[in-house]
Amino acid sequence: MSQMAPQNGGYQSSPAAQQQDPQYMMNECRTVTDETNNLKARLGDLRNAQTRSLSDPNNTAAKSQLESMNADITTQYKSLMARLKYLKSRPAAASPMNRNQIGLAERTLRDAWQDFQTLEAEYRRKIREQIERQYRITRPDATNEEVRQASEDPNVQIFSQALMSSNR
Repeated sequence: MSQMAPQNGGYQSSPAAQQQDPQYMMNECRTVTDETNNLKARLGDLRNAQTRSLSDPNNTAAKSQLESMNADITTQYKSLMARLKYLKSRPAAASPMNRNQIGLAERTLRDAWQDFQTLEAEYRRKIREQIERQYRITRPDATNEEVRQASEDPNVQIFSQALMSSNR
């Protein structure tokens, strides 16, 4: 086990440990890839949290969990990117074997980030569609422009507003 020292938002082995371990770069790339795979696995949990949030829009616990998960995934991604940047800056990164491994780890991480962004875009689209449906139910005479404006406001609560303003 090598000594770890915080640098640039991540943790790197001490220079002495790097010189003693000829497999340092390969081990670091393997660690980044493993952590990226863990990140990918967490996307399933994120999708479940998004589904809970969509099924019960007033559930603040689900929204809080979703925001926390998004922040954690983003932080982990940035940490792994900083780690790869550090590895790429090392003199040993120039060797063909290390360069290939770093490239593979970087592509794997970028793919995971793309999956996360796609998941987020789908979630935002579903929220917008849900708001548009609710708005059309409560105000069937609304113009397309009114529906669009309502769907762009992230804090709008259409059904509760409609119930408060109705005489039911």
